[in-house]
Amino acid sequence: MAPPKTPLSLLLAIAFAGVVAVLAATSTYGIGISAESETYIDAARNFAGGRGLVVPSADGSLTPLTQHAPLYAWLLGVGAAGGLDPVDGARWLAALAFGGLALISGLGLRTLSKRTWLPPLAAALVVCSVVPLNMSLTALSESIFLVTATGALLLLARYLQSGDSRLLAGSSVVCAAALLTRYAGIAVLAAGLAALLRYDTRRRISGFVFGVIACAPAALWTLFTTLRTGNPVHRELAFHPVGPADVLAAARTVSTWLLPAVVPGAIRLSVLGFAVVWLAVVVYRGRAGAPCRLLLAFAAAYLLLIVAAKSLFDDAIPMDDRILSPLYVPGVLAAALALDRAVSVFGRRWVLVAPAAFLLVTAGGMNALRAAPCLARMRSQGREYTGAAWRHSTLAGWLQSVDAEAPVYSNIDSAIRFLRRGVSAGLPAKADIRSGRPNPQYQSEMARFRERLAGGGVVIYFVDPAVSETYLPGLTELVQQWRLSEVARGNGWVALVPRVESTSVMIPPG
Repeated sequence: MAPPKTPLSLLLAIAFAGVVAVLAATSTYGIGISAESETYIDAARNFAGGRGLVVPSADGSLTPLTQHAPLYAWLLGVGAAGGLDPVDGARWLAALAFGGLALISGLGLRTLSKRTWLPPLAAALVVCSVVPLNMSLTALSESIFLVTATGALLLLARYLQSGDSRLLAGSSVVCAAALLTRYAGIAVLAAGLAALLRYDTRRRISGFVFGVIACAPAALWTLFTTLRTGNPVHRELAFHPVGPADVLAAARTVSTWLLPAVVPGAIRLSVLGFAVVWLAVVVYRGRAGAPCRLLLAFAAAYLLLIVAAKSLFDDAIPMDDRILSPLYVPGVLAAALALDRAVSVFGRRWVLVAPAAFLLVTAGGMNALRAAPCLARMRSQGREYTGAAWRHSTLAGWLQSVDAEAPVYSNIDSAIRFLRRGVSAGLPAKADIRSGRPNPQYQSEMARFRERLAGGGVVIYFVDPAVSETYLPGLTELVQQWRLSEVARGNGWVALVPRVESTSVMIPPG
């Protein structure tokens, strides 16, 4: 007699609650639009306009989208081509992805676990967690990546149990989608190949099929962008190795997934260490199966990928909730499978089982306490460029008085593009923001930039971004060396024009 299964209706109800939560939180101001979000929105609008997945460069020209993987922008572009504004499309896509993440987590455990109470618990932990929730309140590709990465891992885990080739093919296709959503999908590919070579009896054939199907679309996109731009990922190689401070920052971030940040760091780190040790003991002593080990392999591969990216390409990668968010759901699922195994192997030896139950309940409760205010703030205030602070800012009002034909340049050009329709571009960079290497063409680019300004342009300079003085020209340099004059000022911003009179844009401060 087959063991009882969790009612599908219960998992659907939990997923639906997640969709409703995101839609309700974004009902007042819409989904948040950050500087990175604006890149996707621009690419989507250009795609809908027939120009392809292109974005504005620093000089205002259009270049192919290479800084980010293309699938998220393409999905928004398809919706835009059908008449749905990309900002609205991003809101609905995020809500459906959040609910879908909870659903596939529950469905995955429904097939992999023997406990009827584990699937709804895992699905609820996803819906109640502020980690994936935050990814769904801003228009970012993480919302789609979390779904595709988790889906690919769970399909492959089920294949390792059943040997059904259709599951292998499905996992390969979803992994390909993860790679096209974020380049971090390489971690899914690496973990999948490692698991197939270790646990599958047809390891060579299955590994080959999985690798070819998963890599083919990303390989074609990489070839296209290389031919168009010469740099498929818009990155420069520069060595700056990860240090102990980065490791500690990552541990502190993950510890807040178990206990709130108000708890002293030493206690949070101790609880995190205990959780890791417990999981390792159960995986080793309980002989946890291939699905649990696959999820842990993904976590290890993803962490190694972060170390490589931060050490070789971008020293500015922060060890925050966003960067580490792909670890949350696989971590919850691995812990749930380990708990399932612990109950089967150790039975009443609650010294091994009870800590897991306690951690799962504690993590869920703490995340729910963080998620509720997050949803409330989102609904009442919004966030980023669509939030109340930006919509009602003096800058938004002042930009309405600028000639629509006048180009506007800024050290945060994404904000200008979102607040205003018309030509907008960034300032020439003194150095690459990721590698830190100086720009040898900076002086000549600035000279050409001032010539363009003389034709009737405006500079909006935000005085508080952390990277402005390091990678972009500072306010003092623009005023003194490049002879720009202030024409308006607001809270955190200054409007500048060339000192040569330009009546089309010389608007008095207001």
